[in-house]
Amino acid sequence: MGGEVEVPKQENGVKAPPFMDDDFNSDRQKMVDLVDELEKRKLDLSWFCLSRAQNLIRDTDLIPRLRKVGLYQVLVGIDGGTDEEIAEARKGPMKVGVKELKELIQFLRKNDISTISTYLNGFWEDDEAKIRQRAKAVDEIDPDIVMIQLLNPIPGSPIYKKAVKDGVIEIDNLSLYDLEHCVMPTKHLTRHQLGELTGWAFQSFYGKPGRIDRILNGYSSPYVRMKFLSFKNNAAKYEKGAAEDAVAI
Repeated sequence: MGGEVEVPKQENGVKAPPFMDDDFNSDRQKMVDLVDELEKRKLDLSWFCLSRAQNLIRDTDLIPRLRKVGLYQVLVGIDGGTDEEIAEARKGPMKVGVKELKELIQFLRKNDISTISTYLNGFWEDDEAKIRQRAKAVDEIDPDIVMIQLLNPIPGSPIYKKAVKDGVIEIDNLSLYDLEHCVMPTKHLTRHQLGELTGWAFQSFYGKPGRIDRILNGYSSPYVRMKFLSFKNNAAKYEKGAAEDAVAI
């Protein structure tokens, strides 16, 4: 792994590679080997990765070392607004709920590692209470950046086939299947209602005093600020896309 990182840096001048493997930290020994190798090579790198919360919790002893070898930000899925919802999405031996996610985010922040979290709205049983509960849980967990996505069933998947059979898909323009647009209602909400509630959750999270200042000024890596400013510049388009059929960029 260390050599694979070093090649693009030497040949192309890459200084901030993102690791987009959706299960990057699944194997503890791989993470130990990565840290050992990066420490040995002393590369001037800043890097980001997708990660699973239970694996970060397992590897808390490695987190200070990971920061020293360039890890500046991780993406962690939240998967729900209650311990029950999160447990349903996270199959495995380790219990990870709101409390554990909050403690993980705080520990990463203490070690100068920023967090991005994602979660989904738009499941068939979603109603206003469930969406507001998810927003409340995310506010408590308190990541730095939240990306609220909307359920877009992938053509050919079981959920898509069922939605077509039930006649609930209202948008068939696949260019809008980008996790930013509502393409179908829920059992309790119209597409417009779902989009408006998602927009409310977005505003509610970023409207909390001190939250934006923390992401802009609370971390040593300049990439944290740069990425947030890029995200912020597109936020209005994302929010509009959630409530309307305008294509977000």
